[in-house]
Amino acid sequence: MAMKIINERSLSDIKDEEISNQDKKQADIWEALLSLDSRIAAIEEGVANLATLNTTEK
Repeated sequence: MAMKIINERSLSDIKDEEISNQDKKQADIWEALLSLDSRIAAIEEGVANLATLNTTEK
């Protein structure tokens, strides 16, 4: 069955599809990293704000 599918599609098509899938996965990873980076920045800002509040309350 798999050989029939490969025979119906050219190796070039399969390679292009694999590259496209890899590009999508890479784009998804970058999007996740950017999201994490912005979340970390927000947490750092919150911690800095808490530290400021803590020192001004004393």
